[in-house]
Amino acid sequence: MSKRNIIYSLLIILSVLIYYYFSPQNNKGNTIDLDISKAPTYQSEAMLTTVYDPSGEIIYKIQASQVAYFAEKGESYFSMPDVMLYDRQKSATWHLQANRAYLTKDRMLSLDGGVQLINLTPHSHLERIETKRAKINLMNQEITSPETVTIKGPDFYSTGEKLNGNLKEKTANLLQNVKTFYR
Repeated sequence: MSKRNIIYSLLIILSVLIYYYFSPQNNKGNTIDLDISKAPTYQSEAMLTTVYDPSGEIIYKIQASQVAYFAEKGESYFSMPDVMLYDRQKSATWHLQANRAYLTKDRMLSLDGGVQLINLTPHSHLERIETKRAKINLMNQEITSPETVTIKGPDFYSTGEKLNGNLKEKTANLLQNVKTFYR
């Protein structure tokens, strides 16, 4: 085989692997759909990206075991994303984890599978948020989730459905079937 044919074969195999990784039967009902009609523009393993605002202040960092970027859509797909959000004082305020995620060009991060948001601010009444899926605007840190959500604080935990909130403001509103338990 020529070098050219080997490269084409590797791209086809890679596309098939990405398709099976993100296919609905492997995700068991997860909502990430991947159009594999074109190969990713780039892909990487053990990736770390740091994003700054125009004045040079850090906004967030994303670390992932694998990433694939599709330039046509302007979307990045992550395996095992680990995200840190920062405030104006350059202090890490939230630590986000999930099994999978994708990031759109307008900075909407969709987390999927085992989503955990951990507040790193000391003495906060909102310590942790757990759910199956969540969307976060990384620029203003607004968060939504259509799923069942658990919110934990130092003396309570609440469960409910349909979360709306803002991580910067440390607010989280459960909209349906809310149950709160105090310790």
